[in-house]
Amino acid sequence: MSEFWQGRRVLVTGHTGFKGSWLSLWLTFGGATFHLRPPRRGGGRPATLIVVTTDKVYENREWDHPYRETDRLGGHDLYSSSKAATEILVHSWRSSYAAEGTLRIASARAGNVIGGGDFAENRIVPDIVRALKSGQTIEVRNPSAVRPWQHVLEPLSGYLRLAEKLHGDIAFAKAFNFGPAAGDFRRVGELVSAATHVWPGAWRDASDPSAHHEAGLLAVASDMARLHLDWSPRWSFEAAVERTISWYRAVDGDASPLDICLAQIADYEAG
Repeated sequence: MSEFWQGRRVLVTGHTGFKGSWLSLWLTFGGATFHLRPPRRGGGRPATLIVVTTDKVYENREWDHPYRETDRLGGHDLYSSSKAATEILVHSWRSSYAAEGTLRIASARAGNVIGGGDFAENRIVPDIVRALKSGQTIEVRNPSAVRPWQHVLEPLSGYLRLAEKLHGDIAFAKAFNFGPAAGDFRRVGELVSAATHVWPGAWRDASDPSAHHEAGLLAVASDMARLHLDWSPRWSFEAAVERTISWYRAVDGDASPLDICLAQIADYEAG
């Protein structure tokens, strides 16, 4: 983590969630002053705000090419449409208050993030781990769907880089995508197969034709982040899966989750 964060006061909402807990840990051990509630700022004190949404804010047309920040927003399901609505609100706040010079606001779009510490229901990696721990066959509902898989530290590094740039230049007050290289857009089935190479197990196709709609192809282009933020992913698909599944397997063997997280952060920072 850069020296920029030394002594910085940072408020993280959603700090108990998957990405929020990793970010909070990284900031804390990186020297930032971490807050669980808004500190008492003086009137008119400038603030830099990064609003994290998702890659699913785009109107999904099942294109073969990744979505760019200028593509149309939309949402087939309630989750996607609610995140697209958040992007519209961010644009409104930026248009209404950025001119005053006290609020610098940008949005970050990333999705299909994997890593240790995710225990949510109906998410592919936690479902894989639960099945592996119990010795059951992994049920995969849509193995042919293609997603931009990336380790959790990848987009978090992008959010931090964007905050640094935005703090010094209002020109960065816009939306940015954070995703893996095109070669790391992989099928769900490939993710499960890679996971079972790290933690042996079996899986089967449990697709349900009557299930709710789920996009077959979804990927985002991160050209803007690469060009304007000098950001690019560091870990390949295989490396991301290996570190993710190794985290769970080590914790299942009574290793310290904190120690593993800090070791992986150090590994990531080392390049």
